[in-house]
Amino acid sequence: MQEQIYEGEGKLIIRVTGGNGAFPIENAVVNVSGRNSSDEGNGIIYSLRTDQSGLTETVVLPAPSGSLSLTPAGSGVKPYSVYDITVTKNGYLDSENAGVQIFDGITAIQAFDMIPLQARQSGARTNDPLPYHMGENTQLKETDDSDL
Repeated sequence: MQEQIYEGEGKLIIRVTGGNGAFPIENAVVNVSGRNSSDEGNGIIYSLRTDQSGLTETVVLPAPSGSLSLTPAGSGVKPYSVYDITVTKNGYLDSENAGVQIFDGITAIQAFDMIPLQARQSGARTNDPLPYHMGENTQLKETDDSDL
């Protein structure tokens, strides 16, 4: 395979959310790792944290020249560079996206929707009912204005 020349650069922003995109996740750790031309990993390039909006800062990554996108298919030349992204946050399953493509002159936004760990595994409060204790009245009581 022909060695790629990275004369260009692309940009990358990572967006981390929970609840199918319903809320941003702040302070998630995002690692961006590069790959060499033989698709082997060559270490972490950026280690970032998300802000209160669940976004990382914009990072600039080397990419092949945009003119390579005009190269005929089958030539063995990729018009993009490839990066792997991992996201970690306490209380959530780790998430990874291997093979993110970065093109010259393009800002890519890579979204991650984190999945919370089971409440019992993380020690978080659960919505399980309280255990029944002998002799206690477990029925619900209706309230009126005098109870407030």
